[in-house]
Amino acid sequence: MWSVREGLEKFIQSLELTQGQRDEVSRQHTLVREALRKRLNTKTDFLSGSYSRHTAIRPLHDIDIFVVLGEMSSHPPRFTSQGG
Repeated sequence: MWSVREGLEKFIQSLELTQGQRDEVSRQHTLVREALRKRLNTKTDFLSGSYSRHTAIRPLHDIDIFVVLGEMSSHPPRFTSQGG
């Protein structure tokens, strides 16, 4: 029989992400952030939410990524035609 403290610790452990889950989440958010950096004019990006605070529980449904965009033109880019 567990004490209340032991029971609570076991319950908390059952909610925490496993090392394998943490490794996979890290791999995935790194890939997404790298892709965003390549495709957007980002100033910076960072993780936010429960995952970044190390309070995420199982099952993990999302990772919050905050992206700060650089300056963007209010006009669409102009394309010039050749030979015109």
